[in-house]
Formats: sequence, structure tokens, C-alpha cells
Amino acid sequence: MRILQVLWACLCSATFAYNTQYVDLMPKQGVMFDVAGTPGYVSLRFDVKGQDGFEKPVAKVINQKNGFECEIDRMILLFSGYNSQTKLFNQQWEVRVNWSPGADLSGCEVEVTHSALPWARAELYMNY
Repeated sequence: MRILQVLWACLCSATFAYNTQYVDLMPKQGVMFDVAGTPGYVSLRFDVKGQDGFEKPVAKVINQKNGFECEIDRMILLFSGYNSQTKLFNQQWEVRVNWSPGADLSGCEVEVTHSALPWARAELYMNY
């Protein structure tokens, strides 16, 4: 019965994911991503390992350039587990960022923070 519950939880979390193509964020690092050819949104994925399994990360747009507009749509929890050896929660989150184009070489910067994740940034840009 326990195996069925785990299988059901895996299927449910995969069903509600926004996308299967992600831009992976790393702690204390920035990543650049050209949005040309994407459908008007980008899914950012990142991992959090911390002692508080109920704290939700915060995502915000910190900079927009040359008419490019970004908006944080939603944040969902893709995976959550507890490691009894390290006594830490392992979580994987997805942030969906909607964007609208601006001038050539326009873009925006999105930052994600959490008490267990100092910061992670993604710079979304459009290069025609």
C-alpha cells in the first residue's frame, strides 16, 4: 500500500508541473537564458535543502530593461522529501515567469531567495 501512495504522489506532482524544459538555478550563481523561441513563459527550477519544510521561497523581478516585461506567475513544489540522516528537507521548486518582448537586447532579472538558499538569479533576455 505504501508503494502505491508513493507512486501516486510522484504521478500527481509530475502532472501539475508547468513545463518539462527548465532553466536550472544554482545557489549564489546567475544564469542567462535567451527566451527567443519560448512560448511566452520560462520555468525556473531550483533545489532547497533546509530544516524548515514549510517555508516557501520568494521570487521577484529585480530589473527590467528596454521594454522587456517579466511577471512571476506562480511557484509550485515539484518534490519534497526528508532525509533522516542529515535531518534536512529536500525540496525542488518551479517558478513560472511570464514575459513579453521588448527591444533588441532587452531583458529582465529574476531572483529567488530562501533561508536555506542565499540567492539564485536568472537573467532572461531576447536577442533577435
